[in-house]
Amino acid sequence: MALVDYSDSDSEENNSPEHGISSPTKKRQASLSPKHQVETKRIRQDETKVTKLPPLPSIFHNLYPTASRTSTHDDPSLHGGRKRAVPHIDGNWATHIYVEWHPTDRETTTLSAIVSSTTNDGGAQASSSSSHQSKLHSLLCNELGAQLPLHISLSRTLVLSTDKRQSFSDRLERSITACAVRPFEVSFADLDWVANYEQTRWFLVLRLARSVEGNLGRLLNVCNEAAGAFRQPLLYADAKRSKRDENGPAAAAGRERTRRGSEVGTVLRTSELSTEEAAGHSASRFHVSIAWTLERPSVELLARTRSVNEVRAISKGLEEMCVRFDVVKLKIGNVVKDIALMKAQESKGLIGS
Repeated sequence: MALVDYSDSDSEENNSPEHGISSPTKKRQASLSPKHQVETKRIRQDETKVTKLPPLPSIFHNLYPTASRTSTHDDPSLHGGRKRAVPHIDGNWATHIYVEWHPTDRETTTLSAIVSSTTNDGGAQASSSSSHQSKLHSLLCNELGAQLPLHISLSRTLVLSTDKRQSFSDRLERSITACAVRPFEVSFADLDWVANYEQTRWFLVLRLARSVEGNLGRLLNVCNEAAGAFRQPLLYADAKRSKRDENGPAAAAGRERTRRGSEVGTVLRTSELSTEEAAGHSASRFHVSIAWTLERPSVELLARTRSVNEVRAISKGLEEMCVRFDVVKLKIGNVVKDIALMKAQESKGLIGS
């Protein structure tokens, strides 16, 4: 004899309403007043709804700015073929100043379409090539598909010794506060290709519109002044000034850069393959990188980029993007500090004082 006698389907059918026998649940429901029945139904409906979680506070993104480091040695195979621009040395801390952008879902969709359209056959180049050299790596998401923040640089990669970190941070915060830049918005002009200073990587970028550079230019001056005071390389500085100021460890690491890269980086125009000094072309100084490759873009890739610029749906999507910044970020090692821009009421008080 079985330990437990389970009812079969026939017994279930016999307990159905057709046989005049109601279930215990329905008996309890029938005993409730109409008012209680309505309330019970509403509670159950609320329980079935998916509760949307509130957005994370902006400071949360500062807790995990980079992936965990597995080694102090340079291993390009772990990073898509990338090489360290500044070698790791104990006691030295890579430092970067920037403003950060977290694209919306709609903006990410537009940016993803741009990256896909720039590659051969809507992405065939990136997937079919087995070589890291020719692959176009997106900066929109990581390998697990998680969305990544984008940024506009306000400094080159600086290197600070342990004892200089706090004094640099304090000086930069005082200078940004003193320059009284308020929160501002930027828009984009078109796509372009930009090389890093070492000529080891080329980036597909969104160039900012010329008309929105005022606040970024003021912040850049402040950041360059702080970098220069600590004998660090300057961003978008003219060649003579960069030569004079480049005496820090970051500069020493880049001594072997090619002549073509010079001291101001390389911008590859979609209309011609050339080098230009960013200080003389303000519209090309500030940009947001959305993808990168290890190979210098070919003439075909430049032509394809130009054709993407001419696609009405994409150009319209870029025109509609308007990004607001109210914080400058200072990253030293893996620690990120937020330096808030001055609000309107704060600037009024400063002027009136």
